[in-house]
Amino acid sequence: MKNSLILASLFCLSVSYGQIKSGNVFFGPSIKFSTNDQSNESLPNNQNQSKNSSVGFDSYLRAGYFLKDNFVVGLMGGYGASSAKYEQKGIDYTRNGKDYSNSTSFGVFTRLYKLTNQNKLGVFGQLTATYGFGKSNSTSISESSIYPSMTNKWTGEGDQWGLNVGLQTGLVYFITEKIGIEMSFGNLYYNNSTNQSYSNGVKTIKTKSSGLNLDLGLRSLYLGFNIYFGGKKA
Repeated sequence: MKNSLILASLFCLSVSYGQIKSGNVFFGPSIKFSTNDQSNESLPNNQNQSKNSSVGFDSYLRAGYFLKDNFVVGLMGGYGASSAKYEQKGIDYTRNGKDYSNSTSFGVFTRLYKLTNQNKLGVFGQLTATYGFGKSNSTSISESSIYPSMTNKWTGEGDQWGLNVGLQTGLVYFITEKIGIEMSFGNLYYNNSTNQSYSNGVKTIKTKSSGLNLDLGLRSLYLGFNIYFGGKKA
């Protein structure tokens, strides 16, 4: 019986948690990058070829206030941009194009932390609600090798706006008493968005979409850090 009590006490100590005290504030960014390159050739004569490449990033800036120990609410803003280009070659044609898009968002968030008893490593769950808007631009030029004078240029634009509510999880590690580096991964989110497209300057298709989605890919991975003010972890 005595040995059982000792083992139970040691287990409780091993899973005890520290706290970020109420009244603290934090401020910091997080960011993710993405890149992709792809090429295709048709066999056996390689008469059709295509190359595609893209690069992009998304970033957020957050400021929060701890209403309770380990529980924070705050404001956030985000900005992202991406660009892509492609090249296609066939027996009698070539086609080249470029795409560019950017987005801005603003919103609110809440977090709940659980820290280890040494206050170095912890986990958190985060709920966000943001409203975003952005623009996209595309250009494409097609040329015929049989009829050189037949060149077609197309331009397209788009406006996007919508609401996003998401749930994320993450890890935080305090390298000092005031600075914590963090990584968040995974996103369960609801999105309600609208896209208005334009072709050669003329309004064309307006698309509305909504749905619940789960993203567990690398594109959901964000890295960042926060600076904590106003008190000590206990």
